Amino acid sequence: MRYEISRDFKYIRLMTFPIVKPLAHIAEYILGALLKINHSDDNVNVTRHTIDVENGSIKALFYEPKKCGNTSPAVIYYHGGGFVYKAAPYHYKLVKEYCVKTPCKVLMVDYRLTTKNSFPVPVNDCCSALKWLVKNAEGLGIDKSKIVIAGDSAGGNLAAAVTLTARDNKLIVPCGQMLIYPVIDRRMKTQSMNKYTDTPIWNSRLSKKMWELYLPDSNVENIEYASPIEAPDLSGLPNTYIETAEFDCLHDEGMEYAKALKAAGNTVFLNETKNTIHGFDMASKSKIVIDSIEKRIKFLQSSFCNY
Repeated sequence: MRYEISRDFKYIRLMTFPIVKPLAHIAEYILGALLKINHSDDNVNVTRHTIDVENGSIKALFYEPKKCGNTSPAVIYYHGGGFVYKAAPYHYKLVKEYCVKTPCKVLMVDYRLTTKNSFPVPVNDCCSALKWLVKNAEGLGIDKSKIVIAGDSAGGNLAAAVTLTARDNKLIVPCGQMLIYPVIDRRMKTQSMNKYTDTPIWNSRLSKKMWELYLPDSNVENIEYASPIEAPDLSGLPNTYIETAEFDCLHDEGMEYAKALKAAGNTVFLNETKNTIHGFDMASKSKIVIDSIEKRIKFLQSSFCNY
């Protein structure tokens, strides 16, 4: 309560998502049921797909606006959850808003989690999903020159890592990347990381546990695919939207990544929200959230129009 958090978030500021494996297994079972329900409605048709990955397969949901052309732009979306939790109900709602209001098609990826698979499995799964989307673009009615890579929190980390991988391995040239309060730096050395040890939803104590599970061995090759800000070269990346929350331990690393991308010659659109906490967009009726979603959608529209 000592933080000046907007009253818009008076309910969610009482929440937290502990990084505890037994709890994560229970949550995986419960949240996994959301993948099986019918997400289609009057505006969106949602289909399920299975994507082959190394040593297994993953699921994905494909959102299509019912009123769209034969060939549409697309977003590939990686949900947050500390690499430990599956997508939450608000993720599905947000993806549907991007789909309808942009409009565009969206592939929402159910990558494997660190309850069983640490780095690099989640990011490899996400890269495999991007390859699948590009390979099947014609059948899915997608313009593969108009793909934005997006994600929130841990999913923002994966989106940044996949964007770097796409550039380094010449997979595709995405027309944008959209990073919502992203996890960017494993070193946890920023002022906000030191300051926000007890903030709602997410804080530096949880980040520490997250990194212990996601990156148990820090002596790995290509560390930038786990910690994107450590990339030796950040040039040649697409237009980027970065959104930060004020009372969030991840705030400063998001700001630093925006600065580093700009310094490398990239175009960055920064939305530094105020009186907000990590995961604030769960409060869908908040004016702050409505404004942020409008800015995200404008970024998507401009990214697609520029190509």
